[in-house]
Parts: sequence; structure tokens; C-alpha cells
Amino acid sequence: MTDVGGDLDPGGMVGIVGIDQRAIDVEDCCRHDEHDSRDSNHHCSGRIDSFHHGSSNRSSTLGMRSRIMSRLTRRQFIGRTALIAGTLPMFAWDEACQRANVTTSTLQSFRNSLDGTVVFPIDDHYWDYTVVWNARFKHAPMMFVFPKNAQDVAKAIQFSRDHGIRLSPRGGGHNYCGWSTCDGMVIDFRDMSDVALTSDASKVHVGPGALLFDVYQKLWCEGQCSLPMGTCPTVGLAGFTLGGGFGLYSRAWGLMCDRLIEVEAVTADGEVITANHHNQHHDLFRACRGGGGGSLCVVTKFVYEPIPLDVATLGRVILSNFDAAEEFIDIYQNFGPNADHDLGVVMSIGTRPGNQNGARCGMAAVVIGDEDKWHTLMDPFLNELQSQNVPHSSTAPQASNPAQIAITYARRGTDPQWQACDSDVPDARHFEKSGPCKPSSVYLNEPLTSNGLETFAGAIRTRQEDTSFTNSASISMDCYGGQIAQEPEGGSVMYHRTAMAVSQLFTGGWDSDAPASYVKKNIDWINDTRHALVKVATNGAYVNYCDDAIEDWETAYWGDQYPFLQTVKHTYDPNDVFRFPQSIRLPGA
Repeated sequence: MTDVGGDLDPGGMVGIVGIDQRAIDVEDCCRHDEHDSRDSNHHCSGRIDSFHHGSSNRSSTLGMRSRIMSRLTRRQFIGRTALIAGTLPMFAWDEACQRANVTTSTLQSFRNSLDGTVVFPIDDHYWDYTVVWNARFKHAPMMFVFPKNAQDVAKAIQFSRDHGIRLSPRGGGHNYCGWSTCDGMVIDFRDMSDVALTSDASKVHVGPGALLFDVYQKLWCEGQCSLPMGTCPTVGLAGFTLGGGFGLYSRAWGLMCDRLIEVEAVTADGEVITANHHNQHHDLFRACRGGGGGSLCVVTKFVYEPIPLDVATLGRVILSNFDAAEEFIDIYQNFGPNADHDLGVVMSIGTRPGNQNGARCGMAAVVIGDEDKWHTLMDPFLNELQSQNVPHSSTAPQASNPAQIAITYARRGTDPQWQACDSDVPDARHFEKSGPCKPSSVYLNEPLTSNGLETFAGAIRTRQEDTSFTNSASISMDCYGGQIAQEPEGGSVMYHRTAMAVSQLFTGGWDSDAPASYVKKNIDWINDTRHALVKVATNGAYVNYCDDAIEDWETAYWGDQYPFLQTVKHTYDPNDVFRFPQSIRLPGA
């Protein structure tokens, strides 16, 4: 994995190394196996073409590289050569095949054994699948596996183990550090995205490839019910749930993982199991409620208990002058966590480079109920703003449904919108275009003091004044309280349940060809801002907003729950098959 402008992460298993702007270095990512063969006639070199097309042509890898490059569009070629300095990953792929002792016949047998499909670097659309949400990170996987069922997943895991190939499961591809894609085998679940609601709408079975909007739409249109999902409709349900899952309905209904009642999962030894809090795998089930994805098992089905819903209403409140940001934030932080549980509120402050009106500040509020209830629950906040002469405006609240609110919240008015249950959302899977970014997070356990408020708002104010930044940055404050603080039956590993709020720090949108110094400037801003906020808040962090710069991430994400997660890791993955830079470690590791 390569962070453009950052360091190479070798990963420790066979795969095509993440490629920096200088060279391909297979040695850094491959395990040195005793059976490492150099006989190219028995591996991928010179035989990939015949494997793919069914001919006996044994043309050289160099010739293969030329033919593959001819298939790329000029735009693709320019983009890829900018990434890998003019060298496609074929040589590295061949080397990885040799180190894994994988022959073309072995690869074909593996492909033929699945109900799903396998895509290799020579296949059409390979590069399309390498795209992840955070374009800071670039990968050239050895293969993509698109399973159709849990048995396909079991076979893929076994194949990766047998040949020492690094593995990553991928749902929506939104992992902030790019860890849902690796340079070995990526198990992509887009073909396992079914959402099946029972006839009485009491349970919903969801595949790991489903996106949040897929679930929003299905639940509302078929059962007039919903779940406490997030505000970004293209986030994958799997990672969202496994990391806890906070959204605008969480104060009323708890976190997404709290509505989870069962999972089907494949363990590191390829066993397909069912885990819930009643059976022998109750420890794994508890760990799946907040332990994060990719560390303990591969979940192939989620079962939830939805909640009936008649109507929900969204409204916004906007600060008119950022000079009053500290006052606005102070009123908000004392209101949101203590408000009625049916009210969910999120606030964000951010820069607007080049805008003469300066930085922005505003909040969104969703009420489970109609417009009258929205006004009833929000009036105390609005009245306090008025009494303290904090300049603001508010939009008229609009009653709707969770599916429509998810799109309205995330999209601008000029973006394609969802119209009705019998219509699709145009470009629903990819409307969030991939771009480089650097996020982080910090938990707030109590209201910020005056010094904390100055630190919080001052970070954005200072950046807004720095005209060398041409891209935006933001800090949010999403209020907890209500049902979030209640542990569900069967438990979870959500250490920060009783926090006042979680704040996400975010910067992104710089040009893909921006100088490394400018990328570093943005990354440094996030790191420095988090460091400053930790001094006035806590060092806690949200695993779904993972940050590779947090050194003590184990306690930042999970606190005193981490030893339990290590015990579960030892039980279900004693050989550490599922691993990445911030995966749960084995005890003593």
C-alpha cells in the first residue's frame, strides 16, 4: 500500500507491493518461502496470456506488458504511469506468483472452483476495481475475488493461506486508510449485496456488499422501517456495522451494531459458522459489535432487527458569522447530548478557501416525527441562540423518510436525487468520487472549556486565514447520549458509549498531482489539530474513522475492551491470517 507522499507499507505476505513513484520492490511485501521458485515456465511469466485466452502462446512478460498497455485508454495510461513511473505491475505480479508457488494451472483451478469470479491484472476492468474511496492509497492487487456465497469466501481464505497471499475483505471500500484493499487478494463483496426483509419486517438479512442506501431503500419501501445508519449513503454496511456504526438515529435507536442479532462468518481456517449471543460463538458475536472489520473473521451475512417508523424530519441551523463560532459550539455542546432521544444532531465547522465570507459553521438535526415535533425539540436550542445574540439562520424542516433524508443530507441540490421507491439513485455506488484525503477523530467526554472551544474553532479559523491552503478542512461534533449509552443484550466492545460526542477531523480534495510537500502540509494539519484537541478532550478515537498516525490506537479505539478482543483473536485466528497495520494483535504480540 502506498500513501502518495507517505511511506510504503510492506504488509509481510505475498502480493504485488504498493507502488511508489520510484520503483516496484517485491522483496518488501513478500514472505521468503523455502519453496520460492525461479522457473518462469512453471509460474505466471510468459503463460498468463495463454491462461487467459486458452492458447499455447508463451510470449514474454515484456510482450504481455505491451499488450496490456495497449488496452488502456490514454487517461488510464497517464494516471497509472503517474503512479508507477511507467511500469505496470506485471513483473511484480509474476514475482509474487513465483514466491507464492502459484502456477497458471493452480490459478485456473482456483477460479473454476468458485461460483463467483476472479479478476487478475491482465483482465478487463482490473484497474476499475483498484479504485478506493481515499485516493491517497494506491494498490495493485494480485487478484480480486468476487464471491457469490460463504463457500466461495472459505475457498478464497484457504487459497490465500495455502500460498501465503495477503488477504483483505472489502465491502464499500471506504476505509479511511485504504486497508480494505491490499496488494495480495482482495475479496470484494459487491456480488453479495442482497437485502432480504422478512414478511413481518421483524428481521433483515443483509449481504456484506450492501451499501447503506441499499438498506435504507429496502427497509423503507418494503417495510416502512429503518436502522440507525449513517449519513453517507455509499458507505459499506459491513465495515460500518463492525466498527460500531453511528448515525442521526443513534440517540433514539442505539448504534448500528446494537441492532445486530446474528452474523454468518468464515473463520481463518475456512469454517463457516453462525454467531449470536446465545450460541457457542457468543464471544465472536460480541467482538463483531464494535471490534472493527478485517481482524477476526470475514462476515458473510448480517441479521438485524429493524425499527418501525412513520416519518422523520430533517432541518438545519447555520451560523451567520464565524466570529461567533465559540458561542454557537458552546450552546450546541450543552444542548445536543442532553436533548430528547428522538433528536439526532451533528455539527460541522469548516474552511471555505477563497470565500470572502470566511469559514462556515452549522448543524443538522433529524427528529423521529413530523415538523411540529422538530420545532418542539429544537426550540430550546434556537431560543438560546437568540437570547445570546448568536447570528444564525435555519432552514424549514421537511418531513420525509430515512432513505430520502440520507440522500438529501449527503447530496447537493444539483446532484442526482432519489425520487421514489420505484426509482434508483443515479450513480448511487460511485457518486462520491474517489479523491485523496486525511481524516482522524477524537472523542469528547465532557463539554469543552473556553480554552477547548478556542482550540476547536481556532483550528479552522487559522487555516481559513492561511491562503496557502487551496483545499478545504473540517471538524465535526456528533452528539452521543440517549440510547447510545445503553449496552445491548449480549454486549459489545464499544468503549466510548458514554462519551458526550465524537469529532471527525477531515481534510481532502487536493489535486491528485499535488506536490508531496503540499500533501504533507495537509496531513500535518490533521495530526497537529488532533494533538491539540487531545489536550483539551481525550485521546479516544473512533475505529470507523481510523487514522494510521495514532500510535496507541489499541487503547484509543477500544480502551479496556482490547484484551478481550485479543482473546477472541487467539480463538478464531491464532495464526494471524487476518491482519493489517491496525488489526487486533494476538495476545503477547
